[in-house]
Amino acid sequence: MQVNRTVSSIRHQLVDLLDSRGKNEVCAYQSDEADTRRAHRLNGWEGVTYRALARDDAFCRGGFTS
Repeated sequence: MQVNRTVSSIRHQLVDLLDSRGKNEVCAYQSDEADTRRAHRLNGWEGVTYRALARDDAFCRGGFTS
């Protein structure tokens, strides 16, 4: 449930990134967020989630829009 809320809360930002800069920027954003969260809690769910999303090509290509 938390993951769904997190993705829902950033969906608009991700759509803007995808439309203006492409999938690589979406992946980079996810990776940066993962690094930030993992610096605080190495194995916390948020950091792990952002890292997994950054590595998911389908997600970075717009999988968050459906």
